[in-house]
This record gives sequence, C-alpha cells and structure tokens, in this order.
Amino acid sequence: MKLKNKIALITGWAAWIWEAIAREFSNSWATVIIADINLEAWKKLEQELENSYFIKLDVTNETAWQSAFKEIIDKYWRVDILVNNAWILWNNFWPQDPENATLESWQLVHKINLESVFLWCKYFLQNNRKVGWEWNIINMASRSGIVWVPNISAYASTKAAIRNHTKSVALYACGQWLKVRCNCLNPASIMTAMWDKEDEKRLSKDIPMKRFWTPNEVAKACVFLASEDSSYITGSEINIDWWVLAWTLTSPWE
Repeated sequence: MKLKNKIALITGWAAWIWEAIAREFSNSWATVIIADINLEAWKKLEQELENSYFIKLDVTNETAWQSAFKEIIDKYWRVDILVNNAWILWNNFWPQDPENATLESWQLVHKINLESVFLWCKYFLQNNRKVGWEWNIINMASRSGIVWVPNISAYASTKAAIRNHTKSVALYACGQWLKVRCNCLNPASIMTAMWDKEDEKRLSKDIPMKRFWTPNEVAKACVFLASEDSSYITGSEINIDWWVLAWTLTSPWE
C-alpha cells in the first residue's frame, strides 16, 4: 500500500519492463495511467489491473503531448508520479554506429527517447507550480548512458543525456521551491523477450551475480523511488546492473 491514493503515469510500451512497473504500482494501490501508441499491447494488461487507464500518445508530437496531459488532468485532476519510459533501441534497417548512422535515425532515436523526457518534465514542472503538492519524476536511463556502446551510439547518447537532465530538473525544482523530486534508474539488460536462453547463458557468465535481473526487480526499484521511502532523494541514480559496472571482464559491446 506504499502508493495508496497516488496517480501514476507511465509512458512507453505496455509490455516487458513497463508492464511489470504497471503491475507493481497497481499492487501498491496506485491508479495507473499508461500513455503509449500501442493500444493492442495494452488491452491484455488492462483486464488484469484495477484502477487503470490508457491514453494513446505519439511521443514525437508536442501537440499530442499537450492534449494528453490536459486529458489526464481533466480526468484525474492531478498526477503524483511520472515514469518516463518511452524509448526505441534500434531499427534493423538503420545502423547506429558512429560511422554509418544516418542523421534521420539519430534524430528519430533522440526524438523518442530524449525529447519525450524533456516534454513530460516540462509540463510536470509547470503544472506543479499551479497546484503545489508533492510530485515525483522517475526517468528511465540505462547502463548504456554510462559506458561505451559503439553499435548503438544514438541510443547511448540519449540515455547519457537523460541522466544529466534528471539532475538538472531536480536542481531546478529545488531552486524554484517546487515540490518535485526527480531521479533516474540505470538498468542493464533485463531478462525480457528480447533475450533468449542462449543470450542469458552467454552473458551471465561475466555477471558477478551470475544471473539477469528481472522486470519485477526493476519495478520494485521504481516503487521505492515513487514512495515516501525515498522522500529525501532527488537528483540521484540507481544502477540496476548486477554490479556489472564494477566488473572489468564485461564486454562494452554487449
């Protein structure tokens, strides 16, 4: 019941890690709003969660952002928790390495991954100034924003920027006397459908904990940052990486 009576907005796919976050928030008694472009992925999850709501949103369109936020405020009057999850990793037809990436692919990845975070943080801060109660932002960065990942350099660039923007938002909110906390999570590769058993076996041997993290473990970290348990934490990062950042044998290519 850590999030009882809280309104939580989660952007991004209604599946994988984001599905786990939605479930964990719901289990903690929060009302969950999913803002995503994929209605079909949401339908199954919607049947299993109480007090949930879906809003269709193209994160590359600022006008759509404004309409979505207005719809949410009109329906619920407020949002207590924002989890910025919308992202794209790569497109098989568009390489992301520094030599072969196209400007189009670079801009698309930054538009979805980074500009969406900027827009939600912006509207969150503006609306908090009007109402004044405590709000909480959780940005999903990545281990890829800390280490070098040459084959997905566009993605890594966005995640590094999200880490920096998280701290900027946190410090700005404090300086403006806004009741907004802003933190980020840096997951490494979590065991989802994008990995198979062979991937898990191959990569786990170089992980100090000898196993992948699960989506539920990421979701529990989100609940911690969203709850009063972290009431004095802002501008901070939590690395969810199996201790990989401290393990020199881990390949930067994986």
